[in-house]
Amino acid sequence: MPDTLAIKQTQAGLFAPWTYRTGPVMYYNVYPVTVLVAFIPALIGVVALAVWAAARFSRRRPEFPALGAVAALGAGGVLYFVAYSFIGVGPFHWYYVAPTTTLASFAVAAFGAWFGQARERTALRTVPPLLALGLTGLLALSAAAVDAAQGIPWKSPVIFGNWASAQDYARVGTELGARLAGASVASPGEIGTLAYYCECAIIDEFSDRGHAKELVEQRIATASPLMSLALRVNYHWLDRSITPRKPAYRLHYGSGPAAGPDSWQVHSAARGVGHFTLTREP
Repeated sequence: MPDTLAIKQTQAGLFAPWTYRTGPVMYYNVYPVTVLVAFIPALIGVVALAVWAAARFSRRRPEFPALGAVAALGAGGVLYFVAYSFIGVGPFHWYYVAPTTTLASFAVAAFGAWFGQARERTALRTVPPLLALGLTGLLALSAAAVDAAQGIPWKSPVIFGNWASAQDYARVGTELGARLAGASVASPGEIGTLAYYCECAIIDEFSDRGHAKELVEQRIATASPLMSLALRVNYHWLDRSITPRKPAYRLHYGSGPAAGPDSWQVHSAARGVGHFTLTREP
């Protein structure tokens, strides 16, 4: 198991009272159309998978299509959702990609197989597949409407919570790297694009194993017996002698315009105007 699992498990409280299981409702409250477009095909896939399993393994319907690998893919999406509901991670939106795409894929495959067999056995053979085209077109138009609502070109992803745009992070990262001149800096809480353009040592639990080790040990101590056992086995050879690296500077994020030296103003579609300020660590 990667360090990021233990890290994300310790961050589950960021979304309280929401959990991974109830996360779709949380996102629906903010992005209703986007969530419907993303999850309705997956819900159809769950129903289709249940119907397929009942019919496929029933002696009364032996002719029901054997979907093989794609059925296993859909079942994997269900197991994925169940597993993530129990391992204690928060409702980070990228964790829903696997179950929604696999179940939606199964829904399409199941409908196509059923429609093809129905046309061969009944009068549906004379009916053009307008229903399939209509459903596909409706989904495509719904997705296009969500995309178009973001404007062209997109200023941010549809579901977005970062403190700055990618362009602002690139600018701040480049200027920060020149300002630090090789010194290390504590992360403000977001690190990806900032670290890429800074080409400097930005320290947090994702980039420094000493900080990650502390969260791993915290998670082992607070996890359920089964998860704690799995983590102890996984980290049996973890070097517990490593210590967190101490940064020379710290980068802080705040709302509102930038003010003073070593401060960079940024903008986020989620948070509006904000700024990062660099301070020296004692």
